[in-house]
Amino acid sequence: VVAEPGAAEACGWEAIGIEGATGGRGAPFKYCLNEREAGEPEGLMIYLMGGGACLREGPPPEGAAGIAAQLHCMAYDNFTEPTDLLHGVGLLMPFFRRDAANPFRDWAWAFVPYCTGDLHVGWADESYDYDPDPNSEFPVVHRGARNLETVLADLEDRYIPSTPTLLTGRSAGGFGAIFN
Repeated sequence: VVAEPGAAEACGWEAIGIEGATGGRGAPFKYCLNEREAGEPEGLMIYLMGGGACLREGPPPEGAAGIAAQLHCMAYDNFTEPTDLLHGVGLLMPFFRRDAANPFRDWAWAFVPYCTGDLHVGWADESYDYDPDPNSEFPVVHRGARNLETVLADLEDRYIPSTPTLLTGRSAGGFGAIFN
């Protein structure tokens, strides 16, 4: 989904910056929160965004595409500034809130972007070798675990600890939900 900047905010999402959290290339980290329009939410859903994983050094082999290419850090496209990843998230909210069959429609939703290449569980600085120039490096800040820790601490301050909570995700976010 591609949307104009500000689309997430127009659909009720609030981008929240977290001190000490960072994207994979060092950009400040933000997550998004969409609270229920009226009254206390029935629960809190925390959705971890998916993407590839930074598992191999250098660029992908010629002809590699999709996930086969995204396993190589040099082709990993989620090292985007985290706020850039949030532009499309707001477009989905009206659908989920209107769907009477959705058991989570009256919950608050937190969207955690994936911008660290580490399945939301990393805690390391790594410099990958950039094959086209053996003297050049590609530094990556794998801080998925730290980012999620800070998001959870922020959400704990916003909601009482007894609020029912679901941690879920897709692709790398699904692995992150399991590991965390």
